[in-house]
Amino acid sequence: MLVVNNKTKIIKSDWLNFEVVLLDTQEKFDYFIERNQLGNEPIADDWKCANGSCAIFDNEPEGLSYYVMVIRRKKLDTVVHECVHMVHMMMEKKGIPIDYDNTEVMAYMTGWLFKEIRKNLRK
Repeated sequence: MLVVNNKTKIIKSDWLNFEVVLLDTQEKFDYFIERNQLGNEPIADDWKCANGSCAIFDNEPEGLSYYVMVIRRKKLDTVVHECVHMVHMMMEKKGIPIDYDNTEVMAYMTGWLFKEIRKNLRK
């Protein structure tokens, strides 16, 4: 079971059966990783310079994957940038080929994720 604090935002998608954990600080990311026993890998190579980052963490005992996005700089270009990375990861994880034939799927997912993240960042 996913362990989060009461301020953590989670974006759910029933149609692809995934959840994105949305965080905005290194401290919240560290808390999430520690509480869910997901190891100690950094989410960004150089966190001090990163405006945002995203990653997938697999919890082997539970057989779950956690999609985690950290948005430090809450500007549209940062959100779109991280959405493209996250959608690429989701498509790869779900076995959806990332090619010209699936650009509509990628565009739809990116637009949907962007809209959901913007809603959650405004709360």
